[in-house]
Amino acid sequence: MMEPSSNGLLQTDYCMTTVQSGLKRRHVFYVTGYDPRGPEFYHALLKREARVAKSRGLENIHVGSLRQTWAHGFVCECSATEAPQLDISYEFLAITDIIAKYFLASMLWTLMQSLRMFFVMLASGFLLRNFRRAPKFAIFSLYPFVLIFLLILLALVLAGVLYAFSGGGLLAMVVGIALFSVFCFWIRRNDHRFYLFYLLGDFFFSHAVVTGENIDLKRRMQEFIRRVEGAVNSADENTEILIVGHSSGALLAVQLAAEVSRRVEKTSTAKISLLTLGGQSSLGFFWNTESFVADVAQLATIQSLAWRDIFAPQDVICSGRFDAVAQLTQAENKGGYSLHSARFKESLTPINYDRMRFDFFKLHMQYLRARETDRGFGFLSIITSPVRLAATPI
Repeated sequence: MMEPSSNGLLQTDYCMTTVQSGLKRRHVFYVTGYDPRGPEFYHALLKREARVAKSRGLENIHVGSLRQTWAHGFVCECSATEAPQLDISYEFLAITDIIAKYFLASMLWTLMQSLRMFFVMLASGFLLRNFRRAPKFAIFSLYPFVLIFLLILLALVLAGVLYAFSGGGLLAMVVGIALFSVFCFWIRRNDHRFYLFYLLGDFFFSHAVVTGENIDLKRRMQEFIRRVEGAVNSADENTEILIVGHSSGALLAVQLAAEVSRRVEKTSTAKISLLTLGGQSSLGFFWNTESFVADVAQLATIQSLAWRDIFAPQDVICSGRFDAVAQLTQAENKGGYSLHSARFKESLTPINYDRMRFDFFKLHMQYLRARETDRGFGFLSIITSPVRLAATPI
């Protein structure tokens, strides 16, 4: 039997009341993925997509100017015609400086780390499990390692040709190493076409998120947790704390929501909602991810905390139709978790859908962009919804 809360309502009554009642305030905490462009870029993206949505006769949202409110937080105030009573604060949590270190890493360090990562992918069963449950993501994950293998093979072939003509084994070996280095330098200079080093850095970063290897990131997350915890504790029953994570940022958003839910009172978890977009929860199949899996299990125990996990079947950069609770945990129920397709085929016009479906990175950003029709997933419609995420149609 549930105990009454301080206002005399049972916890279940409180949860239903907060879900169904209209909101007066929504505080969005946005966690970016592996992207060095930072809050300024994502604020500009939000503002631009708001203008696009308005021009299409869809959501009518005004996005205010960006201001820094603390060391790692940038906020803009928003308002929506659809919900004039709703005040929206949109806060970007910054990890740009941490991500920048992966971009600045030496080529030698990146290549050595790629060998370690490939071994871990094989030995931990990550690849095998993902081929069974998220095959498109597994194939995409292999791309940078296959490209490295092909570069090595090309260098070996050319060195072998030199050896066949000159007979000098040492010379052929030196030339082979030199050729491989030249190939890597050339690809790094043209990484906007190949995305080899970008994807390797993304893998290293995401692996560090689920394993807790990056000490700087763990410290930053503690600051984020205290920030969100403070917002939850100061929020009244007419306020929603919406945590949003995109791409590898979805992993951080899960950790953030789980830890905050542990720290606040049980009745306060109904104020929290979690929205993950194009996430990569199947990285939980790596070794040493017990903490991340425990966070997923923690969220599955909270019926009052709505977690909407959005994927697109066409998006190879996300884990696809991967039920994080069912696949990673032994939880008997899913709490407030539900998995939804973004339905890009419905939200985009046929012409643009055909153009975009093989532009993997552009498609992966579509979660955050304005719809072209009034169907399918609409991020802006969630931000401007007059009710909580749990009651908002996806």
